[in-house]
Amino acid sequence: MWVCSRCQAENNDAYTQCTQCSAPRSHRRFSQGSPTVTPSLQAQPPERRMRDPAPPETPPIPSRHAAPASPAASADPRAEGKAAPRRAPGAVVRAAGIALAVLLPLLVVLLAALNQATLRPMVAGWFAGPAPEQVFGPTGIPLPPAPSFLRSAAFGWFAYALTALAAALLSMAPGLALWAQGRLLRAMRTR
Repeated sequence: MWVCSRCQAENNDAYTQCTQCSAPRSHRRFSQGSPTVTPSLQAQPPERRMRDPAPPETPPIPSRHAAPASPAASADPRAEGKAAPRRAPGAVVRAAGIALAVLLPLLVVLLAALNQATLRPMVAGWFAGPAPEQVFGPTGIPLPPAPSFLRSAAFGWFAYALTALAAALLSMAPGLALWAQGRLLRAMRTR
């Protein structure tokens, strides 16, 4: 090994020029004093003939998920260098999870909108409680029930919308769980 006097880079003994700056190798010991003048090298700028140290050739590790080579693919010389694109592990599971997380809430909202005439009185009854008993006046005529906010139409719509929203959010759970399993599968396979 020799050290370049210009850039202080270490070079192999076989090289006559520095691999970093292409400076000629000094023939003096430990690069003391002025470098040796060589007319053939000093007349023109040094030629950049740097060699990259070649890494040792290692064969690629075969993947257990690689597609088998087909006879048609081996006939084409351009296809030999290119491998078939690989799908990420768990991609199908994640795609199915996203589809379920979107489609199930849409279905719940559609059903809530189509069946609101049937379901809204039942949902409002859950919050308002049972109907009050009929109260009769001193003359035997039934008295109207006391006005209650829980029995109003506005509260009935509010309770129905809130319940439909909760059902739509709850219906996202299977899709999100499937999506999370796909992510977990990808994380486990990449380690």
